[in-house]
Amino acid sequence: MIKENTAQNILRNENIREKEVLNQVVEMAKPILEKSHLLNNKFLIDNDDVKIVEQVIQTIFPVDSKNCLTHAHLQLTAKFGAIFAQKLGLNPNEIKILMLAHDDGRFITNRWLRNEILAGSIFKKLGIRKDLMEKATPISWDIPEEISPQSVENYLNSLSDEQKVVIMADICGKRKFDDWGILPFDKVMDYHNQQRGKEKQNSLENRSSSFPSERAISDKLIGFYGEVYKGIKDWFGQKGVDVEEIRKNILEEEKNSPVETIIFDVGNVLVPNPDPLIIDNFANECDLDPEIVKQALASEVKPFQTGNINEEKFWKNFEEKLGKSLPQDYKKMILSGLSEKIKPEMIELLDSLKKKQYKLAILTDTIPPHRDYLQKEDFVDYFNTYMTSIDFKVTKDDPVAFACVLAKLGVSPSSCVFIDDKTVYLENANKLGIKTINYKITDPIADLENNLKEKGIKISSVQN
Repeated sequence: MIKENTAQNILRNENIREKEVLNQVVEMAKPILEKSHLLNNKFLIDNDDVKIVEQVIQTIFPVDSKNCLTHAHLQLTAKFGAIFAQKLGLNPNEIKILMLAHDDGRFITNRWLRNEILAGSIFKKLGIRKDLMEKATPISWDIPEEISPQSVENYLNSLSDEQKVVIMADICGKRKFDDWGILPFDKVMDYHNQQRGKEKQNSLENRSSSFPSERAISDKLIGFYGEVYKGIKDWFGQKGVDVEEIRKNILEEEKNSPVETIIFDVGNVLVPNPDPLIIDNFANECDLDPEIVKQALASEVKPFQTGNINEEKFWKNFEEKLGKSLPQDYKKMILSGLSEKIKPEMIELLDSLKKKQYKLAILTDTIPPHRDYLQKEDFVDYFNTYMTSIDFKVTKDDPVAFACVLAKLGVSPSSCVFIDDKTVYLENANKLGIKTINYKITDPIADLENNLKEKGIKISSVQN
């Protein structure tokens, strides 16, 4: 299995050149790509190839709080692109792959235009078939000396149908973070014309080592491509493709999606909350008031949960906050609260949900020792996906954690139910449209069962 954090660490190391980053991407992705038709021109691209590209992207660029909206953008553009392709007689699977890969450069750089070049470089370095690459070749960023309706029309005529689809899907696939909606074309154009040009131009004026492509960014270029985008939309209209109607249809489909994924918290939902016993044990061993231990733990645990400090730093800081030396077996003590097992009736419920073909996932704020311990427990086998604050680099008190969930799973909010014992986490999930259930381990399992049924989930009754 490819280690999920390797590429991410490389991408964020400013001392490593982009060429080395791309080489590392190749090494990570090739074993997965070799299972597909993407390296051989003789085969038709199919849906299995699309799934492999999705796997490659999430493997080399794991979802986290900084890139979750880019992942969501790629997924949404693939959905738009496939619909456009079907209506225009193009290969939907090819377009999906182009859309999933078109903005991958953003995982490496925030520089506008440079990400387009890097996305093309990723395709090339991965060895993806030439005929598909040619359809993904970025459009020229050169603009005519005089911008006129004729120059815009000439430029539009130079684009292939595939390039027009890629451009339009890119524009249409913009998520609204506040409610996971989709921005209409006109709103995206407002952003393009009123903010992007000014923002990027100002940032470039203060950068001495800009790439040549970025030096070309100007209000003139922004204005020209704004007209090109409108021209492509008109072309879609002439072909009988209404992009606004498609946007509304996607939103309606997402809104009415039946529940397919059920997401569980761990502590105080699946297993007892380990914190009280951990606090008591450290208080007894260190001869301290439990409240002092609780406060010391609370002050250091969040950076440890989100990967902002390593384990050595966590213990050093914790010891300083306690004001006493750590007990000799402190690493075992941090696991002491995890000894209680999951209840048999919860196992029965998980088994029932699994048999009904629901996808089960875990979302938990945790620290590495707890994650490593619990991942060895038998009940984890019931879950398709195990998501943690360590992976996402954010905890559930921030709504971004739930944007990470949606991007990681590639699902709509309405198709998910999230089960937790803390109201603030449930409220954050609700903000993005995820259905929620407030449940804690001391509640009767029948209460959880009834709440699931109210959400339309089909399960067999669990005996109390």
